[in-house]
Amino acid sequence: MNRGSVWQKWDLHIHTPASFHWNEAQKLRDATTPAERSALMKRVVEGLNNSDCAAVAVMDYWTFDGVKALRQYLAEPGATPLKPTLFPGIELRVVSPGDFRLNMHVLLHPALSSEKLDTFKSQLHLSPRDKPLSDEFLVEYARCDITDGRLSELGFARDKVMKEDQAALMVASMVAEITPQSLKAALATFGPEEAILFVPFDTSDGLREINFRQHNGYPREFLQWEAIFEVSNLASRDAFVGIKTDANKQFFEDFQSVIKHPKLAVRGSDAHRTADYGKFPGDKVTWIKAAPTFEGLLQACKEPANRSFIGPKPPKVEFVAQNPHLFIDKIELRKAEGAKEAAPWFEDQQVAFNPDLVALIGRKGSGKSALADILGWIGNTPIDRYFSFLHDTRFKFSKDNKAKSFEARLAWNSDKAPATWRSLDSPREPSVARVRYLPQRYFEELCNDHVKGDDQLLQDELQAVIFSHISQHARQGMTSFGALIARRTENIEAELERLRSDLKGVNHTILTVSQEVSADSRRKLVERVRLAVAQLHALRDTEPPKPEAPKAGGAEETRKAEALAALNAKIEELRRSQQAVKSALEEQKQRGQRLADIERQAQALERHVEQERAMLASKLADIGIELPGLIEFKLNVGLLAAAKAKIDEEATVLGRTLDPIAEGSPAAELVQLEEKLSTERATLEEPLRLYQAALEKRKDWEALWAAAVGVDGQDDGFRAYFTPSRTPISRDRGQR
Repeated sequence: MNRGSVWQKWDLHIHTPASFHWNEAQKLRDATTPAERSALMKRVVEGLNNSDCAAVAVMDYWTFDGVKALRQYLAEPGATPLKPTLFPGIELRVVSPGDFRLNMHVLLHPALSSEKLDTFKSQLHLSPRDKPLSDEFLVEYARCDITDGRLSELGFARDKVMKEDQAALMVASMVAEITPQSLKAALATFGPEEAILFVPFDTSDGLREINFRQHNGYPREFLQWEAIFEVSNLASRDAFVGIKTDANKQFFEDFQSVIKHPKLAVRGSDAHRTADYGKFPGDKVTWIKAAPTFEGLLQACKEPANRSFIGPKPPKVEFVAQNPHLFIDKIELRKAEGAKEAAPWFEDQQVAFNPDLVALIGRKGSGKSALADILGWIGNTPIDRYFSFLHDTRFKFSKDNKAKSFEARLAWNSDKAPATWRSLDSPREPSVARVRYLPQRYFEELCNDHVKGDDQLLQDELQAVIFSHISQHARQGMTSFGALIARRTENIEAELERLRSDLKGVNHTILTVSQEVSADSRRKLVERVRLAVAQLHALRDTEPPKPEAPKAGGAEETRKAEALAALNAKIEELRRSQQAVKSALEEQKQRGQRLADIERQAQALERHVEQERAMLASKLADIGIELPGLIEFKLNVGLLAAAKAKIDEEATVLGRTLDPIAEGSPAAELVQLEEKLSTERATLEEPLRLYQAALEKRKDWEALWAAAVGVDGQDDGFRAYFTPSRTPISRDRGQR
C-alpha cells in the first residue's frame, strides 16, 4: 500500500566490496568465480536489508563495478530481494587549489543502465593529461605520473606497480584527480533529472578543508551548484536547509548569500563493511520525507527544511510512536458474506493513511465523499445525519439499500489486533468520537445559517473546538464549553437574577448526574480510559534503555565524567525545586481565583440584602418596628483584603524564584548551570558524549511518562480518570 511521503532513513554514502578501501577480508576482485561473486553480493544485500533504510547510494571509489555486480546478482533466479532503493553513485577526487584532497561524489538515477553509467564515467577526465577516467588510464597514471618518492610514501614499490595492474589501480585510486571542468560537463550532459552532485562539506576531505580566505572563489563555486551536501555539524546542516538557530546565527546570513537558496544536507554512514550499513556516526541519522526514488530525492532538494532531518528520529516520528491511538493506519472495505448486491463497489479495497496531511483528490463521482463518510462513520463522528453518501436518499436508500451489502473496519496505529468488521448500514456506536469530520452539507449549513443571522450551529461548533483545547484540569469537571462558561460566570448570573441562576444550577446538576449514570456515558468513559492506556503502552514500548556510563580511559576523562555527573545532579535538583515552586505558584493563583469568586459572591449577597432591607423597611414602618432592631448585617471586607494581600505577597516571592533574569534566583542559577553543562559536553570524547545524549533522551522520556500518568487531583494524565485511592500507577506496568 502506498502511503505517500513518509519519514524514512536514507543512507546516501556507503561502499561495497568493489571499493579499493573495503574493510572486510574479501573484495570483489578476489571473487573469481560466479558462485563466489553471488555469495559476496548476497552478503551485501543482506547487510543493506538489515540497515532499516528505505534508500541507499553506493559511492565506491572511481567505479560503478559494485552497483553493476549487485544488479547482476539481483537478476539471478532465487536471489535475495533488495528492500531499499539502490542509487548508483561514484566517489571522486577533483583538482584542488591547495595541497589537500578534495572529494566529490555524484549520485545518479537508479533507472540508468550500466552502459549509461559507464558513459558518465568516461566523460570525466584525469588530471593532468586530460585522459578519460577508466581503469586503463588509471593504471597508466600510476605508472607514468606518480613519482618514486610518492609511491614510497604510499607504501608501494615501483616494480610492483609496473608489473601488477591491481597494484597500479590501488595506488592510482589513492592520489588521482579529475578536472572540475569535466565533472561539470558530465553533469550537464546527463542533466539534473538523472545526475546530481553530492559534495562533502565538513566530512572527510570536504570543502571545509579549503582556506576560504586564500581561495575564496573556488569553494563558493561548488556551494552555488545544485547539489546535495554531506555534513557532520548540525549547525551547518540547519544553515544549508535555511533554518536559523542560535548555533548558526553568527554566520547564517552570509552563508545563505553564498549558497543562493536552501540546499539539502545529509549525513551518510560512509560504511566500508556490511555490518556498518545504516549506522550513522554520532547517531546523526538522515531521515527524508519522500518516496525512495530519484524524483522523491529531487523534491526533498526543493523543500529541504520540511523534508529532511538529521538525528535519532524526527519529532513527528517520535510523536506518532508515543500517540499511536491518534493516527489511522488504514481503512479496509469488503463485500459482506451473502450480500445481494452484484456490483463490486467497495469489494476488497483498502486505503493506507499517512500520519501527516492527507488530501482526497478526484473527479466528481470518483468516491471522495463516500470514503470521507465511511471514515467519519467508523470513527463515530456525532454528525452522521449530514452525510451525503451514507444517506437514506443515496447509498442507504430503503428500496435498494446497497449499504447492507458492504462492511468496513478502521485500523489505528495502536491496534494490536484487527478491528471488528461493521456493516455500512449498522447504527452509529455510542462510543467516543475518534474522528472529527465536517461533511460538506454540515459546513454549508454552518455558513448559510450564519448569513441568515442564525449562527447558533456555528457557535456550537466553535465552542466544541475551543473546549477540545482546554486542559482537563482547567475544565473543572465540566463536559462542555457552555457548562464551563456557566461555571465561571455563575456569580455574575447570581447578581443579575439569583433565583433563575439557582434554578439553572439545579437543572444542570440533575442533567449532569443523569448523563453520568447512563450506559452511553459509561461506554465513553471506558473508551477514554482504553485510549489513555494505549498511550501509556506506546510510551512504554518506546522507553529508551538506561545507559551505562562508559569506562573512563584516563584521569582527565574520569574528572570530566565526575564533573558532569555532579553538574547533572545539581541541575536535576534545581529542576525538581523549580517544578515544586511552579506547583505552589499555580496553587496560589487558584487560591486567588477562589478568593475573587468569594468576594464577588459576598458583594452580590450584600447588594441582595440591601434590596431586601429596603423592601422590609417600608413594611416594618407600618407596624412600628425599626429595621436595625430586627436585622443586622455586616460584611467584613478587610478579612478578604488581608487574605488577598498575603496570597499576592507569596505569589510574588514564588515568581521571583522562577525569574531567570533575577540575580541570584534559582532559575538564573539553573540557566547558568545548563549553559555550563552544554559547554562541558562540547569537550567530551565520543563515548561520553553519546552517554550524555542517552541520559538526556531517557530524561525526556521520563518527563513524557510523568505527564501521561498524571498527578492525583491536578493533572491531565491517566490519573485524572480515577480517585487516588483506587488507582495505583507504576511506571513499569503503565496500567491499573
